[in-house]
Amino acid sequence: MQKYIREECANKRRMDMSRPCMLPDSTKKEILDMLVIERQVTSRLLMKIYEKVTRWYDDNGYEYACVVDIWGLDSRELVFEVVEGEITHVVIQFQDQLGHAVTFNHSPDEKNEGGVLIEILLKEMEQQPA
Repeated sequence: MQKYIREECANKRRMDMSRPCMLPDSTKKEILDMLVIERQVTSRLLMKIYEKVTRWYDDNGYEYACVVDIWGLDSRELVFEVVEGEITHVVIQFQDQLGHAVTFNHSPDEKNEGGVLIEILLKEMEQQPA
């Protein structure tokens, strides 16, 4: 019983710290309708919901989003925990034909505070016959 209470507390903490659900109301309604029609949570129903959630994220450009956990099966609240794979840092390196890094110039953006203007010189690669 104590294990169950600890898990519920941990799940509640995760819910409180998480961002709101990104799914549109129409998708949420479709999932609720699936639950009402089935009346019973089965592995097949969970798989259908999993596929619908994953498809929505894929269709909306969240290539790295995935369902990492499903919990609440023993309560009246079914929770699909999704990691959206938020990209926080991108490094771009341009290379010449020999694979050497191409340098670029940067300067502060005078119009936007904290912005940076970057000048990159791109060279078109020589086309080779197939």
